[in-house]
Amino acid sequence: MSVLDDLDREEQQASGGGGTIAKCKLELGFKVFVTGLDNRGSFFAYRPGDEASKKEALLKAKAVLNQHVVKGNPQVAFQIVVYRETVKGRVVNWKDDRFFVTPLWTPGYKEVVKPHLKEAGIDQLGEFWMKVSFAPDPSGRKRIDTTDLDDDGQPKVKDELVAFVAKVYKSEAEAEAEAGETEPAGGSDSPSESKGTVNPDVPKGWLPKAWAGIVPELRKAAAAGQSPATIATDYGVEVRYVAAALSDATNGQQ
Repeated sequence: MSVLDDLDREEQQASGGGGTIAKCKLELGFKVFVTGLDNRGSFFAYRPGDEASKKEALLKAKAVLNQHVVKGNPQVAFQIVVYRETVKGRVVNWKDDRFFVTPLWTPGYKEVVKPHLKEAGIDQLGEFWMKVSFAPDPSGRKRIDTTDLDDDGQPKVKDELVAFVAKVYKSEAEAEAEAGETEPAGGSDSPSESKGTVNPDVPKGWLPKAWAGIVPELRKAAAAGQSPATIATDYGVEVRYVAAALSDATNGQQ
């Protein structure tokens, strides 16, 4: 079995067999890793071959590091931006677009991202309708998944994943045709939920399983000092749902 066969198998396991079909942007730029800084404020794109553009991006990246008193240098990285509002085939509950960044020096870029760019026929950066899938990071990095617990109630340790371009479509219509009929966000917990039954204990547009899965992230945000109102705004839900989730967590610890 070839390494591509291995990647295909892992991709099926990691992405449910399909990945995400959406309009995406491919960028090259400088990435800085600063705690508490989101992707929009930590990646500075530049035009390949344009030295003035590259210099400007590097200066901006270094300024952010200096501002936050962080040692180290900006890293040249490849970024895939998946536009939330364009996702086909399913409704997503992301609070923002998704940003997948892979530094060029890493095995993830050299062994996963770059080969798939060539396979997909990508010869320039920009916006495309595409399928983004995932493969285990060849460096062996791991992550703790607080939304997936083992039989003892402990978070599972899983492979860190690298996003890559699995397929490029000629048009939105072609992407939509492959994505098929839109499914509810987070899957369906029961037949009645898939038919649109409203559950008063979860925010509108969320299924119980999907909301339960995000609650640990709400707790982490609260522990980091974010207010329920701020968290609610980030996730696009009413503050009462966040307050209830945090209250349940507090009561469960007593």
